[in-house]
Formats: sequence, C-alpha cells, structure tokens
Amino acid sequence: MSTFWLLIDPFRPVLVLVALVGPFLGLSVGLLVGYRRHTRGHASAPALSGVQSFGLGLALVPIVLWFATCTPPPGEGRVAHDGKQRGMILLAALDDFHQRTGQYPDSLGQLVPSLIAADLLAHPTSSRQSYPWEYRRDSTVAFHLSFRYVGPGMNHCSITAVKRTWDCSGYF
Repeated sequence: MSTFWLLIDPFRPVLVLVALVGPFLGLSVGLLVGYRRHTRGHASAPALSGVQSFGLGLALVPIVLWFATCTPPPGEGRVAHDGKQRGMILLAALDDFHQRTGQYPDSLGQLVPSLIAADLLAHPTSSRQSYPWEYRRDSTVAFHLSFRYVGPGMNHCSITAVKRTWDCSGYF
C-alpha cells in the first residue's frame, strides 16, 4: 500500500484551489513586494516583481494539478485501503470458521454474530464504496472474497484462500 496516495487523497480539493489561485496570488504578492521595494528606494519596478511571481506561479500550476488530478492505481488510495482493512477482518473470521468446522462457510452471513458483527457486512457508508462484499466458496478448502469501489472508474479487489494477497484491477 502506497502511503503517498493516502497522504494526497484528503487534500485534492485544496490542491485544485491552489493551482487555480496560485498564479494570481503570486502576482499580488509580487506587486506588493515590488511596490515596497520601490518605495524604499530600490531600483526594481513593482511590475517586474509581479510578472516574475506570476510566472513562477504559472510554472508551478502543472505540478500542483498533477497531484490534484492524478489518481491512485487500482488497489491504492484511501477507499481501497479501508476496504482491504475490513477484508482482513473477514479473512480472519473465515479462517476461524474453517478451523472450527473444517470447511469455509456457504455465505458470509454464517459468520454473524459469533465471529463478526453484522455491520461489517452492511453496505459501507462511504458513497464511493457502496457495493456489498462478494463471496463464494469454491470448495471446502477454497473461497473467493472481493469488493468493488468507485473512484476513479470502477475498481475490483479480490483475495482467495490460496493466494492470500489482494489482487486489484479497474477500468473507466
């Protein structure tokens, strides 16, 4: 799990605002600094400082917009991270059920209430991860557990009894 995307995700709206306002804020600050220098007897013109600051702000716009608009790959980011954490709780409950009975359950509902709380199987409250868990028992010793989430595009993460690592993919 990339920590980078977990840090960037909450600040996307702020980054867009900074990218849009940054050059004009730079122009204002540049003009103000240039005016103060000019009133104190420095030879530089206020307009030159303003243009330089505007240019610097304009040069930084693509970098800031990249952080604001680029999205994490499928399986990374805040929504995927939350889904995987909840999935690991389900995985532990499935393993516990298997140890007790010698087989995996026919449905996730068999884990409630002895191994997990019912709210873990309820629809997530996040609007971007509003799909229920998908589970199927392939045999008494194998299962397939997955979840889907939106943003950006449609993403799907799954884990199996055999592989034990999350495999995520997505499409627009």
